[in-house]
Parts: sequence; structure tokens; C-alpha cells
Amino acid sequence: MYLLIRSKKNKCPENRLNDIFENPLYDRLKKEVPNFRKKVIPIIANFNVEDLELSENDKNMLMREVSIVFHLAATVRFEEEIKTSTAINVIATNVILDIAKHMPNLKSFIHVSTLYANCHVKHIEERFYTYPIDHKDLITFTRTLPGSVIDEKLTRIASSWPNTYTFTKAIAETLLRDEGRDLPIGIFRPAIVMPSANEPIVGWGDNLYGPVGSTLSVVLGFTRFQLCDPDIPANLVPVDLTVNALIASAWDVSNQCRWDYTDDNVQTMWDRLNEEDKQLFHFNIRELDWSKYLTDYYKGMRLYLLHEDDSTLEISRINYKRLYWTHQMLKTVLIFATLWIVWNIFAKIFV
Repeated sequence: MYLLIRSKKNKCPENRLNDIFENPLYDRLKKEVPNFRKKVIPIIANFNVEDLELSENDKNMLMREVSIVFHLAATVRFEEEIKTSTAINVIATNVILDIAKHMPNLKSFIHVSTLYANCHVKHIEERFYTYPIDHKDLITFTRTLPGSVIDEKLTRIASSWPNTYTFTKAIAETLLRDEGRDLPIGIFRPAIVMPSANEPIVGWGDNLYGPVGSTLSVVLGFTRFQLCDPDIPANLVPVDLTVNALIASAWDVSNQCRWDYTDDNVQTMWDRLNEEDKQLFHFNIRELDWSKYLTDYYKGMRLYLLHEDDSTLEISRINYKRLYWTHQMLKTVLIFATLWIVWNIFAKIFV
């Protein structure tokens, strides 16, 4: 397995990878496959640079050795500058695609997009869409025009997208459609990825993206109120089900090489797996016990984000009850204070 990874915070890719594998997420893998680390080879790459800073030797090795490509690298910052977002989400995708075109053994190229890349339409289907600008023009704009001019143009062109992340992800899909016609390419659009439901450990998560950050703020008492619409379903999916579906997608593409999808493709793919593969790559979200998952999700936040094990549960329950009753008392005081103020106002007016 070749992993494209950049240096970060004065750490080389090799050391970064070693740090990543120290995460409890990989404890099970270490027990079941003790020598797995030898199979993961880091390749220095910087997705913010047009050629990714890949050496010719590394490019040739990737072309020669790789048969399945998972392209997940992206900037997920919603308010990223359009030049940076285009460089990482569009131009870098084109570079990876060019390398894949020279892979004689390529069986599957899976590009990870997002469900919200096509948020400009009410009903999102499993197909390609057309946009007010194509990838070539966007790349030309960001390479040649000053930032102020680009922002002015995109205010009009990308007005249907809430941020540069979803917009550039959409444009990357058109790039793959137009430039990768002869390749076995699949577009994988996950929704809001959440901590793990079952494997390799229950409730694991190591970042505060999406609902995790807001949920943690609520359970810690920092956020007291949130504006929500109970009639709108949350598009949430645990990370382990997402990854299993991603791997199965590579298998499906390599066996079909299809471009036109229907709404039932994912379920059809699931039905085609044999029972052993269904156990190994389980991603059928219809079978997920959401009550159990949410309980594990909260426990996972305590363990992996707050670093509090189960020995502190009793203390946490006491603190929760203390905060709960403090909150109730505060609400009661506020209600009585409001009633007292209203009573005095009416008394002055009518008495």
C-alpha cells in the first residue's frame, strides 16, 4: 500500500505515519497482522503544489505497482480561499488522474467526493451534473487572475454553493467525467462521516468535524441552546461503514466499469456480496442500531477526545446531575424574574 503524505510540523512523512499508527485505532491490526507496517509505504507528496512535488522515481513506481487508487486527499475547510481549494481539490485530482492513466494494471480508481457537491439541486441522484463553469476554466481563472477578480466572478458563478469546498468538489467530478472516460472510475459521495459504529473499535473518532464538535460542546455544557429543525433528517454515517462501502466500491467498479448509476446501486452492490464479504466489509446502514451507535458515539467522545475512561463515569454522572439541576434552578430564577418584571410593569400601568 502506497500512501501519499506530506511533511507537517517539522515531521517527515515516515515519522508522521509512525505517529498515526500509535493511535488506539490500530491496536487490533497490530495484534492480527503484526508486520502490517512493512506493507504501508509513505510517498512524499504535497497536494497544494501543482506537480504534488512527486519525484520521477516515485511516479514511475506508482505507475508500475498500483492497480487500485483511492483518491481521498482534499482540503475540507469550508472557507478556504478559492485558489487553494482549486489547487488541492481540482488540480491535484487531475495530477493523480494523469498518473493513473499510465498504470497498465489499473483496475479501479475511486474518487472520494461529498454528498453535498451537488447541493444546488433538490434531489441528488447518482449521476454527473452540469455546472456554470468547467474545470479547465476554473483552473485558468485561479492561475491567471488576481484574487479580487476571482472572488467577484465566483460570487456569481458559484452562488448556488455555500462554500468553496462543495463547489470545487463538484468541479472535480466534471474533471473526472471529461478526462477519465476510458478509465474504470467511480465517484464515492459520503455524507457527514461520524465516529465508528463497530470496528475496529466502537465509538472511535479523533477530530471535532461536523456534529461531533457541536455535540461535545453541548454535553460539556458550553452550548446551552441550538437551533435545529426536527423534521429534517441528519445525513450521518459512521466512518467504518463508510470505509467498508468505499472498499466495496473499488471491487464493484473493477467488475463493472459503469458510469451511469441509479439510486439503488449501493444496495445492489451489497446484495451482490457473498455472506463472508458482507461480514468482512459490512456497510449496510439499514441494519445499524442507531440507539446503540449513539450510546457508543458518546462514550467514544469521552474516551478518544476527552481521554476519560469508564472509571470516571460515576464522577461524570454526578457532575452531570449537578449541572442539570443548576440549569433547572437558573431557568426557574429567570422565569420568576421575568414574571416579577412583567408584574411590576403592569402594576405601574393599570394600578
